[in-house]
Amino acid sequence: MGKKDFDRAEKSFQRALELYPQYAMAWNHLGVLYMQQGKPGPGAEAFEKAVALNDRYPSALVNLAKVRMEQRKAAEAEQLLQKAVAADPKNAEAYAVLASVQYTRREYAAAAESATRVHPLGDEQFAIAHWVAARSYEEQQKDAEAIAEYTIFLKEAPASALAEKARAALKKLREANYPSENR
Repeated sequence: MGKKDFDRAEKSFQRALELYPQYAMAWNHLGVLYMQQGKPGPGAEAFEKAVALNDRYPSALVNLAKVRMEQRKAAEAEQLLQKAVAADPKNAEAYAVLASVQYTRREYAAAAESATRVHPLGDEQFAIAHWVAARSYEEQQKDAEAIAEYTIFLKEAPASALAEKARAALKKLREANYPSENR
C-alpha cells in the first residue's frame, strides 16, 4: 500500500481476510486502500466491518467517523470519536477530528477542550487543532485563549491554507484587546 501498488495490496488484504475474516486491522487497512482509490462505498463498508469486529479499535473508529462526517452524520461521528479517545487517550488524530466535529456541532467548549488535548501529545501534524481551538474560543469570547491558539497555529503551520485567515483574526483580536500596542 505504501508503494501505491493498490492491486497487490488489495489482493493481500483480501487473502488475509479469507484466512481470518475477523481481522479488524485488515478490514481497516482495506478501507483506507479503497478511500485512497476514490471508492468511498467499499471503504465505508470495510471500516464498518472493522468497527463491528472491534469497537475499541481507534484507527477504524476515526476512519469511520471521517466517513460519517462526509455523510453529514456529525452526531454519529462524535460518538465514534468519543469511543476512539476512550480506547486510546493519546491519539492525537482522534482528538483533532473530534474537535472539528464538535466545532461543526457548535459545541464550542467541548471543541476547545478536545483541541487543546492534541498539542501535549506532541503531534504537530495536527496543527489544525489549534485553529479549531482558536475559533472555539472566539465563539465563547475568550479572546486571550484565541490569541494564544492562533499564535501556536501560525508557528506550527505558517504556510497552511488557513494561515492568512489566522493572521487576520489574530490582528483583529489584538487590536480589539490591546489597542495601545497597535499604534
